[in-house]
Amino acid sequence: QAVAVHAKMEELLRMQEVALQERESDVARLEERHTTVSAAATTEAQTLREKMHALDAELVERDEQLRGKDHEALRLHEIQMEEKDGVILQLESRLAVAGGDRVAQLR
Repeated sequence: QAVAVHAKMEELLRMQEVALQERESDVARLEERHTTVSAAATTEAQTLREKMHALDAELVERDEQLRGKDHEALRLHEIQMEEKDGVILQLESRLAVAGGDRVAQLR
């Protein structure tokens, strides 16, 4: 009976060793997978950062372009207003020559 118990204990020890080796193998696979996933996540994060910086640069450039267009439009408007003021002054001086007192009354 002692031999049978001893054999049973040896079998249990072997089974325990097999289970331990399987766990160690599983742990190694999980660590490898974690490393792979971590590296992929790091790469993806870097890619996203680069894309974000590129988009920021595009936004700044677009903003500068729009500001430039706004400045050009404002300057064009100012020139047009100056031209209109000039035309008004010419008309007023023609009227002053033609009608004298009436222009003074209108002002």
